[in-house]
Amino acid sequence: MRIRTGRLTGVVTVAATVVATVGIGYLAGGAGVASGSDRVDPHDLHALLLPAEGHPAGEVIEVTFEDATAEGMLALPPDMRVMPDSCVDYLNPVLGDDTAAVNGWTQADPTYSAGEGIFVAWAAEVRGGAPVREIVAHALECQAGQVHLSSLGEGTIANTPVDVRPMEGAETAALTQTMSFEAQDVATSTTLHMVAIGEVLIMAMASDPELAEKSVTHGYERALELGIG
Repeated sequence: MRIRTGRLTGVVTVAATVVATVGIGYLAGGAGVASGSDRVDPHDLHALLLPAEGHPAGEVIEVTFEDATAEGMLALPPDMRVMPDSCVDYLNPVLGDDTAAVNGWTQADPTYSAGEGIFVAWAAEVRGGAPVREIVAHALECQAGQVHLSSLGEGTIANTPVDVRPMEGAETAALTQTMSFEAQDVATSTTLHMVAIGEVLIMAMASDPELAEKSVTHGYERALELGIG
């Protein structure tokens, strides 16, 4: 099922660019896939995203992980190379790689282009709970990485930790990812916030750190209201 506001034109292309920046293609349910009545209600997971109407990022598109995978929205661009792998695959060792099986939603600003800004958020079920500290520790192995994109050439990529406020009953973490392509005079800085409450993982990546925090805070508060996690 897809929910959208406004146009969906170019979403696959946009999502591929987002993938190149934040490693979204590695969010998956490898920690265990629930089935039937054991699953968290997908409608409840959708409620953890900021409402599309009046969204701070403007127009957003919302799709399930199943549909996003089917449409190629979560595939890494073929023209991208990154070293070390931890710069973008920090979710993969913990959560697996079968994105189509993930019970959850992704929400993104379809107007994103390199150097202009980004917003993407996820709300997903992770059986057994998401080890946020392990995810961040793996991501922080990327301190001075190298990235290549055919459209921008050679660049640098790095993940650095960000202090976050604690949330009762939840595990929280954040990091900033920077990419720089000096030859093209292009640089991006995005902040990723993560909140794990029970078996629900809420994440948001945005050029605006306050928006990323606002998104996961909303998800955390709604999860408490709905009694999920």
